[in-house]
Amino acid sequence: LYAQCRAGQRLEVHAAAGGVGLTALEYAQWLSMQQSTTAGRPYKQHSVRCVAPGGMSCSSRDGGAFAVGLAVQLRKSQLHAVLNSLSLDFIAVSVALLAEGGCFEEIGKINIWSTTRMPAAAPTAQYDPLALDCKIELEREWVSRTLVLLSARARARVLHGLPRESFDLEREVLTMQIELEALRRETGRTAQERRTELQAALHAKH
Repeated sequence: LYAQCRAGQRLEVHAAAGGVGLTALEYAQWLSMQQSTTAGRPYKQHSVRCVAPGGMSCSSRDGGAFAVGLAVQLRKSQLHAVLNSLSLDFIAVSVALLAEGGCFEEIGKINIWSTTRMPAAAPTAQYDPLALDCKIELEREWVSRTLVLLSARARARVLHGLPRESFDLEREVLTMQIELEALRRETGRTAQERRTELQAALHAKH
């Protein structure tokens, strides 16, 4: 919404398997945008493909591999917008592949580029480090308009809830308690380490 993307443009969504990334992909599909993504483990790649089956994806674990993979995928074209939450090489490569006048939307918090570094690297780019808590205070009218717009699109069923998987925590806790009780009768370093892991996990769930 902040980047004012349009149909036919290409959007790069980093760490796309998260809640923000999946929502951005669904919105990009509604706008008929072309999509490129990064995601880590195979199950995360699967989540991204379920939401954006026609998009192109690279790993979010290796900046060098991402640079080569995205350049090959783009085939000399460029990105019109980037939604970023990664750092280091992922930022530099994304900026290098950003089209003139493109938008770089930054939602990361660690090792992001400053508002002076970005213009030096990409003078025509629109750079928006986004933090909703600050936006609410500094741009209340924009936030209000955006919430009204999102509410209308939710009522029109353009927006949907995120994929959800439920777990039976009571059964999981019982399973860990049974395993822990069995390990109490065992000796050795491996058994001790596993007992420590289970005790920490049970403590966290309580």
